[in-house]
Amino acid sequence: MKKGRRSRTVVRLVEVAITLAVVSGWYCFGYYSQRSVMEAESVSSQAAEGIAGNTGGKTEEDTEEGAAGAADSSLLASGMFAENRVEWQGKAYRRNTYIKAILCMGVDRKGGLNETTHAMGGRADGLFLIVQDTARNEFKVLMIPRDTMTPVTITDLSGNVVGKDLHHLTVAYSYGDGREQSCEYEAEAVSELLGGLRIDHYLAIDMEMIGRVNDAVGGVTVTVPTEGMEERDPAFVKGTSVTLHGDQAELFIRYRDTGEGNSALYRMDQHQEYIKGFFKAVKQTARSESGIVEYLFSIVQDHMITDMSKAEYLKIGTDALGMGGLEDEDIFTVPGYGITGGLHDEFYAEESELIPVILELFYRGDGNSGG
Repeated sequence: MKKGRRSRTVVRLVEVAITLAVVSGWYCFGYYSQRSVMEAESVSSQAAEGIAGNTGGKTEEDTEEGAAGAADSSLLASGMFAENRVEWQGKAYRRNTYIKAILCMGVDRKGGLNETTHAMGGRADGLFLIVQDTARNEFKVLMIPRDTMTPVTITDLSGNVVGKDLHHLTVAYSYGDGREQSCEYEAEAVSELLGGLRIDHYLAIDMEMIGRVNDAVGGVTVTVPTEGMEERDPAFVKGTSVTLHGDQAELFIRYRDTGEGNSALYRMDQHQEYIKGFFKAVKQTARSESGIVEYLFSIVQDHMITDMSKAEYLKIGTDALGMGGLEDEDIFTVPGYGITGGLHDEFYAEESELIPVILELFYRGDGNSGG
């Protein structure tokens, strides 16, 4: 009898162990799906897999050099723009103190941003810098690909920092608390990407609010820039002008063909088109509704995280209404190339092309007048 009981006990223990393993495996799978950052592969193997795929027009040799350059020491990696004064190609530049960098994030998370949560805080799927010249009341925008590879702060499930690693920029947000800490990690990662450039403020809004904000300005008119979007909405035929209402706004912004490599990169054309259209719609609405800026911020209040005071972000919005239009030449994109393969697409910034963009947007010649 004792032997029989012992055998049943052993069997039960084995069953429990198997059950725990299955549950643990399922949990880890769900956790990975939410954060999309817990890849088992090392950075070197990710790069190798990417090189084996589509190189975005680059040769294999070019791609290898670019991927290695992103990880190795470089001018941007050394933090050249952490200094107010820099030298580039024999010329000296100084940070224009009248120009502010405001990081805007569209967070892929539903239900508001009030709750503090580690590991489930969402990702920053839409990323761009508002470049505000406070002296001339001019605005420009720097679009940042979400799959850009850059050093990101890594934490464990309890939120304890364990170090930094080269990862997709979008996941920096998910390693925080879903609120201010997540925004700070994202701003830190963007700063590292831009050579230590100071990020003056941040503002994050969850994607759930797109439709409400869109309709609050009477809809946003865009020209469809992407092939195949009519599969999701018959009105979205490339080249067609469409005034977006309700759920159409989120659909337009978020659409991408996941079967195509670097689709998140190509989706930025939709983001750029929407930003221009939204800005025009706000200005048009302001002609009859003077309090539109304050109203827009009021309806996203519970879905927004920012380190700015109400007076500060309302002033930025009001200043934007007082400027001219936002045209294609006012919108920049971090230059670089994408590769596919492995678990996720990757985008690598081209340092030699990115440095002049940063200098143009945030610096001035050291001998000139200005900030």
